[in-house]
Amino acid sequence: DLRVRGPTPSLDEADTLRSLLISVSEDWRGLAIRSVACLYRLRGIVQFGGGERTPEVAKAAREAVRVYAPIAGRLGMHRLKADLEELAFGILYQRQYAAAAVLYDQNGHVMHDIEAFATSNVEELLSADDMLMAQVESLKVSSRVKQPYSLWKKLLKRRTRGTKNGGGKRKELSVQNLGDAVALRVVLRAKRLSPAETEETIATREALLCYYVQKRIMERLPATDESMIKDYISYPKPNGYQSLHHTADVFRNGVDWLFEVQVRTEEMHRLAEFGVAAHWDYKIQGSMVPVNNAVPSPDLISDSDDSPQEESLETWDGTEEVESIEEFIDGVLDVSLAEEENAEGGENDPERSDRCSSYIEALTSAREEIKANNVFVFISSSASANDGKILPLSLGATVADALREANDRYGMDLGESKLLCNGQEIGIKDLLKNGDVVVISQA
Repeated sequence: DLRVRGPTPSLDEADTLRSLLISVSEDWRGLAIRSVACLYRLRGIVQFGGGERTPEVAKAAREAVRVYAPIAGRLGMHRLKADLEELAFGILYQRQYAAAAVLYDQNGHVMHDIEAFATSNVEELLSADDMLMAQVESLKVSSRVKQPYSLWKKLLKRRTRGTKNGGGKRKELSVQNLGDAVALRVVLRAKRLSPAETEETIATREALLCYYVQKRIMERLPATDESMIKDYISYPKPNGYQSLHHTADVFRNGVDWLFEVQVRTEEMHRLAEFGVAAHWDYKIQGSMVPVNNAVPSPDLISDSDDSPQEESLETWDGTEEVESIEEFIDGVLDVSLAEEENAEGGENDPERSDRCSSYIEALTSAREEIKANNVFVFISSSASANDGKILPLSLGATVADALREANDRYGMDLGESKLLCNGQEIGIKDLLKNGDVVVISQA
């Protein structure tokens, strides 16, 4: 049982737990089942908890946000990620969730109307461009509308920024002025025009096609403000993220509504989804534990790089009938698979298979990198292990290293102690393995 006992894990502890789960999971489906089981638990809390936010309920909700939602996102199960975040948000911050839900109810239909309008316009425009279509092997337009949890996070961030920049004055919470409440993304892959064309030449031509596509889109959906035209292809973000962004608007219900358009190559999209730019803690503020080589900078927390796929779907339909955990997991995974098939053109669609395999490959690569450099051990100062903590250590760490880290990180009083590892006495110089349980009992 890898649930964190005791107090709610901090951001650092949540990162350590995620890394541990990845390192010990030989099959990605085990992580998927853990994430779905967390959703099952939250739904039970919402259905039968009577709205009471006990410490245990709050702990479960925070674990969902800090541990299992990022894992679901890393697996490419973006609807599951969104559902975990929505339910946890409603449990932890009931008043704020109610306000966000009202904002969404008031504006959601308009945002979806804008999404459909902009998507059809861009698809029609680009598909009619014979020169462009002759150059590309694949061109896909995707879109999303922010759901209540994401809307609230973005609005709160904007209001906080307005307070800092406006001498203490708070900005009005306005969905209409939120530049990426609705977002479109164009992802393209260029054809090889001749057998002699190198990969480097194709990549250069793809980047030029991105600029061309953005120019064509801006002719029909012009940028509202030149300062909102972002060129992350020529000037990538520190984490390697590349894309072209601009903010346009459309007039609806007497108001100009802003929306964002992104253009990138398939390779840039792969990097954003599966590479350095898509690191699962990339948008979680706070210091990182030493299991990652790169330390994220504040520049990595972006206003405009949210994945349209991550928030494209609404939450699962509720059911009054009580399901078993096995039925619930099977149902969620079946729906997730069916939606992937519908979205990508069927179960035999090679692009869908490639996309799924990319998530699995990235997860496998992350697991191997973590295992090659780290070990994670449980350490406790009591036989019951109720005060146990997870320690991230370098590969080759000894018991002495674990004790030193436990004292530095958690202030554990070692004193004259008897050391047990997995129930057996252990020496101070013995090496530790991934998943070892170290108990420090007073002699």
